[in-house]
Amino acid sequence: MQLRFYQPLNTGKDQIITAILDRLFAPELAGLQALVTADGSARERLLQFAAMTAREMKHMLRVAPLTYEFYALAFRDKNVRKALRRYLRAYHAHLTPLVEQGIAHGEFRADDAAQVAMTLVAVGEGTLLVWIFDPKSFDLERQIVAGMTHVLDGVSVAAKKQKR
Repeated sequence: MQLRFYQPLNTGKDQIITAILDRLFAPELAGLQALVTADGSARERLLQFAAMTAREMKHMLRVAPLTYEFYALAFRDKNVRKALRRYLRAYHAHLTPLVEQGIAHGEFRADDAAQVAMTLVAVGEGTLLVWIFDPKSFDLERQIVAGMTHVLDGVSVAAKKQKR
């Protein structure tokens, strides 16, 4: 992935950072948004998203440090923090309806869909962070899918029946 974009000379730092983040996150968010209305079980679509995220990160490996540079900057700069928060909330906003669909179709037990979605965001972000520091210690796609599988198993109706 190449980060090519044009910004007028009078554009401020915040607008440039937002434009870079848009370029980094837009493909993944578009893919997630498409999965909300796609065919298949909610579980299957959530796991497709996990695999898609890992593939996108592998393609973006050259610019991945830039993303984490923004994360570090977010601790000191409220505008960068605000921009990153917007993306995390967008992931959450798209994952929540998928979880709600799983609840409505009897795949997942009636739980707080928003909380489950936030857990999925946290598992994905945490796995990506560990992988950035030690990419040779595990296969990213396999690990993200495994992490999401564990969360989904925890809210699965089938898993609850097996525990009885």
